Amino acid sequence: MLDESLASPGGFEAVWQRVQGARSAPPDTGGEQLREFMLAAGRACELYRALACRMGGCACTLRRMAEEESCRARALAGEYYLLTGDCCPPEPSCPLVCCCLKSLRSAYLAERESACAFRAAAERACGELKCLYERCARCEEGHARTLRGIILRCI
Repeated sequence: MLDESLASPGGFEAVWQRVQGARSAPPDTGGEQLREFMLAAGRACELYRALACRMGGCACTLRRMAEEESCRARALAGEYYLLTGDCCPPEPSCPLVCCCLKSLRSAYLAERESACAFRAAAERACGELKCLYERCARCEEGHARTLRGIILRCI
């Protein structure tokens, strides 16, 4: 009987599904989005550090923003670990800054988009994760305002 089940088209898949039983893939609990937020914060941190090296007049502000992004990445990494049980080290990044003004504009747009994404994620989350997302959204909005000010001073 087992051989007949395996020999029929799709038979192996049907048997395998029965063997797996309730061990089907768990629904996504937001871990992938949390991971993306964490990696984006790491990339922003490295970009602000690179910009700080090239822009002496606002280097202190950019270094402060880099440190805030680094803290955010660590907080998100902690939540990711609590949610999934996996450690997710930041991806190595080496931002290429050819034109400071264009890089600032890209960062400004990314901060605005990130703030909206954090707000949307906060709507779907609950508990401490919701609070973290809301804090992140406020911080991203603050970074966007700061970057806007730097850009306007540079022009």
